[in-house]
Amino acid sequence: MLINKQRIKNIVNRYYQEVYDIQGTTTIKVFEENVGYGMSETKDCIVKITFKAKRMILFEETTYEQDIDEEKLSTIFSYFLEKENHTLKSLKLNKGIDSRIEGYGLGEHLVNYPYFKGTDIEINEKVKKIGEK
Repeated sequence: MLINKQRIKNIVNRYYQEVYDIQGTTTIKVFEENVGYGMSETKDCIVKITFKAKRMILFEETTYEQDIDEEKLSTIFSYFLEKENHTLKSLKLNKGIDSRIEGYGLGEHLVNYPYFKGTDIEINEKVKKIGEK
């Protein structure tokens, strides 16, 4: 099942509101970056999911910022799926790099466009045992 970017933002916002009682906003940024080291270095799509909120700490309003990696995203999805009697089987970011040739004649060149379509998740239905609520 594909969860699009807007749904991811809504789910993360709701998680922080329910669990930590923090009202904030989630941003998703996508960019291209070299990953690896030395001869094995390649270009890859990097997805940065960030939750930001304003909080009162020691009588002063401060900015709270939390980066959300795949592991934290799995925890967030598991939290809500458990409430609906499901378990998270797997989570994978649907991201990559599209390459296109642009220009004309001698000015032709390869341009990379990173993309992030959302998150692919697989779920299992939780089986209730006899006598379990």
